[in-house]
This record gives sequence, structure tokens and C-alpha cells, in this order.
Amino acid sequence: MKLPNKARLLHHLGLLSVATLSCFAVPIWAADFEVSGGGGAHTMDGGVGTHGTFTGAGGIHFGGGFLFGEGGWTQLASTTVDSGSGITATGAVNLANFGGGVDYSIGASRRVVPYIVSAVGVGHFYAKGSASGDGTSASVSFSVANDVYYGIGGGARVYLGKHWGIKPEFRYQRYNGTLLQANSFISTVSFFWRSGGN
Repeated sequence: MKLPNKARLLHHLGLLSVATLSCFAVPIWAADFEVSGGGGAHTMDGGVGTHGTFTGAGGIHFGGGFLFGEGGWTQLASTTVDSGSGITATGAVNLANFGGGVDYSIGASRRVVPYIVSAVGVGHFYAKGSASGDGTSASVSFSVANDVYYGIGGGARVYLGKHWGIKPEFRYQRYNGTLLQANSFISTVSFFWRSGGN
């Protein structure tokens, strides 16, 4: 049975898509990729202080380098107010980082692999608040600013097994934008898993 022109076009496009994905499937699955997640401390100047932070990253190794995307979350400030008449209000200012970068390994060790890292991205500052009392409650969340950041630092992959280990890292990060011009220092320890192993 001969297909109508439109159906034939869709059929050919489908075959072309399958063929294209098949060509890339082997390189993608064979790639030496890594995922990690952890936490630590984020210190920011301008009176913000030091707060706990959570981070995650994923990417692909190439030669002595690692190309990655990253995300992180830090609560910069929080407060709770009790009116004394049964109404309680809470508020917080948070920072969510979204970016990426590259790190390069140094030395020939296979158990402890030091690296230098550089990154760039956007810091999304947002505020949340809520109030409750007398059987009712309300909450609000709004964006404060999106500031560009760039960072440099170093760390090490410490292999505890063939494919996994811990990754302590220290980074200087600068935020430039409409909300603030601030220097920050981030110290984290992450667990990582690498498909290619060491």
C-alpha cells in the first residue's frame, strides 16, 4: 500500500531519527561520565556570613579534563517571628546556583587525583515567607535577583573503590549583578561515582 505524501515524509523522518540516535548511542553510553553530590559551607562577605550548602554535578571526562554542569542551594538568612497572639511568621532568603565548568587533573596518581577547577553560572536569589494562625495560613515566594558568578579553585578525587570515592573541593566564587557584588568561599565534600573508574 502506498502511503500519502505526508505519511511518507513522517515515516522517513522517523527512520532518519532512529538511524541518527543509533549512531550516537554507542559513543554516549561508552562515554566516561561522572555524577556527584554533597555539601559543605558557603561563606559570603557583606555581612551574609557562613551557611550550609548542598551541591550536585554531572558531566563527561575527556583526557585529563572533566566538563560538567552543576547546581547548588544555600539558605542565606532565615527568621521566625511569633506575634504572641497565636500568629507565627517565617521568612528566608535562599540562593540557587546553576552553572558549569571544567576541571583538569594534576599528576599521575591513580588513588588521589588533585585537580584545578573553573566555573561560571547564574546565582538565583529568591525569598520565601509564610504565616499561620487562627486556623489559617498563607505563603509567598518571589524572585529577588539573578546574578552572574564565576569561580576558581581546586580539589581532589580520592578513590575508595574502582568507580567511586569522595571529592573535597575549595572554591573562590564572585557574584556580579544587580543585587550584590560579593566574594564568597565554598568548601564542600562530595561523593562521586565515575563510569570509567580509575
